[in-house]
Formats: sequence, C-alpha cells, structure tokens
Amino acid sequence: MATLAVFLSLLAIASAWHFKQIFDQEFINYKITHKKTYSSFVEETIRYNVFLENKLRMSQHNEKFARGEVSYELGETQFADQTHDEHRQVLGLLSLPEFDVAYLERETRRVAASVVAVKDDGLPDYLDWREKGAVTPVKNQDRCGSCWAFSAVGALEGQIFRNTGVLRSLSVQQVVDCTENALGCAGGLPALAYEQIERSGGLATEEDYPYITYQGNCSMRHMDGGVDHGYRAFKKNDEQALKEAVSKYGPISVAFSVLDDFIHYKRGVYECSKRAALNHAVLLVGYGSDEVDGDYWIIKNSWGVNWGERGYFRMARNKNNTCFIAAQSSIPDVWFHGN
Repeated sequence: MATLAVFLSLLAIASAWHFKQIFDQEFINYKITHKKTYSSFVEETIRYNVFLENKLRMSQHNEKFARGEVSYELGETQFADQTHDEHRQVLGLLSLPEFDVAYLERETRRVAASVVAVKDDGLPDYLDWREKGAVTPVKNQDRCGSCWAFSAVGALEGQIFRNTGVLRSLSVQQVVDCTENALGCAGGLPALAYEQIERSGGLATEEDYPYITYQGNCSMRHMDGGVDHGYRAFKKNDEQALKEAVSKYGPISVAFSVLDDFIHYKRGVYECSKRAALNHAVLLVGYGSDEVDGDYWIIKNSWGVNWGERGYFRMARNKNNTCFIAAQSSIPDVWFHGN
C-alpha cells in the first residue's frame, strides 16, 4: 500500500508539472502575440496569475457557449493579463444623473409598453455602413479612457462621408487634448466633443494630429479635416428609433453598459446578463439577424483589430434594450471645409 501511495503521489506531481508547462507555454504565446513585456519578475508572476484566473473564467463561460446556453464566446485579448480595476481604464464615458440604472430601467419599460410591433417598417433587413465606405479602420485607444472621443469622431467621419463622399480619418487626439469640460483620458461625453469641434471651428485629420494614447497639450492647428454645427440626439431607449436613425443618417454614436465579461469578447451576439450604468461609448454602424441568435447590432469598438470580431462586436437587438444600447445616441450636424 505504501508503494502505491508513493506512486500515486509521484503521478500527481508529474501531472501537475505537465499542466504547468502547458499554462507556461500559453502565457509565453500570449506575450508574443500581444507584445507584452513586464518591468520585473514579480510583475510577470502577478500577470501570469491574473492571466490564469481570466482564462479559467473564459473557459467556464465557453463551456456554456459550446452547449448553446449563451450566444457569444470569450477569448484571449490584450486585456487577459489585467484585473477588473485596470479594465475600467478603457471605459471613459462620464456618467450623468439621467442615465443611472433606475432611470434607464423605467424608461426602457415605458418605451417598450408604448411601442407597437412593426411588421414592415420599410427599412432594409440588413445594413452595414462599412460596406458603403462610411467607416474608417478600427483604432486603438490603449489605456486612455477616450472612448467618448473615438465614438464622436467616428460619427463625424461618417457624417462628412454622407455629405461629401469623402472618408477622412480625423484626429481623436485633438478632441482629447482640447475638449472643454471633459477629462481627457479620464473620461468625457460625445456631446462635449461635438460642442468643442463646433466652438473651435474644425478638427484636424489623424495624419496632422496623430493619437498618442495620453492627454497632451491642446493645439489648434490644421483644423481643416471637418467641422460640425451642433448635434442631434435620438429617442432614448427605443431600439426601433435607433434602427431608423442608423438607416437614415449613417453611423451613430451610442453608449452602453460594459460588464466584466465583455472585455474578453471574441465573437458572437453579446447580451448583458444584468443591468448596469452606462460606461462606454462606441460607434453603431449597422444591424442584421442571425438564424440562431436572432437580431443584432453591428458596432465598432476602439480597442484595436485584435479584439472581438476584428475590432467589432455584435450586440443583441430587440432584447429589451440589452446593455441600454439605445439609451444615449447621437450624430453631429456637419458641413465640410472643402476637399
């Protein structure tokens, strides 16, 4: 019996060592893929443990995905070695009292009760403004909470394209640096960005005023990329109104509630498992339907092309305003400073 006990102990040690080698190699591959470097052995050890914890959560979720219990899959992203507190750094939408959870819940129920089901609204069943040339390539805000600026600038790029046929990549950095009443990388609102662009008389192109991932000194140079003349907001918490808006006007700035698992989204149709306050701004570029998972929105994020579906994600549509996706939507009114 003693010999058997020794053998089983050695087998357990060997198995544990084998699994550690697998996890070590996965972490090495992760660091190479996402170009991760750490300042010390201690930091690397901490990051390794956080990585394993996040991998476990992803694996538990993906078991449900494999069984068809959830409609989206999680996977390794640049955030896989970061904690929940660090994830909040890329959620830069400032909160407003009228968009707290209780208010949004009441408004969602009120709108849902008043909306009559539309059998044929005359709108296309599928729409993607990328296919029409109205959307610039996916950008990466990095560890700056500038999502609000990316969302506003994306909407402005789309509106300039709609009015001129010219697609220009505009400067998010100038918005981050110069917007009054915003907090730069600590947060802001798309409406504040629109107001700043109108007040200053224009916005530079990305080429003339490139993104540097932190708030710098404001420069009012090269502001000939485009300008807005105010903005318009759409009916709150009404997904039918949001569908009509994106169909009629083009890409729309929207906000929603990011939950802990969203940061690791890989593919599929995302749906919030609970209600939370708005904390992230993105760009709605279209909609469609999936035979299995139903209606969805097509949304451009600002976390780079290695996140999600090449930088995009799909969110459930007509699912009781999941994540409060229809709570805060807007576009700038524009005119253009020549070609």
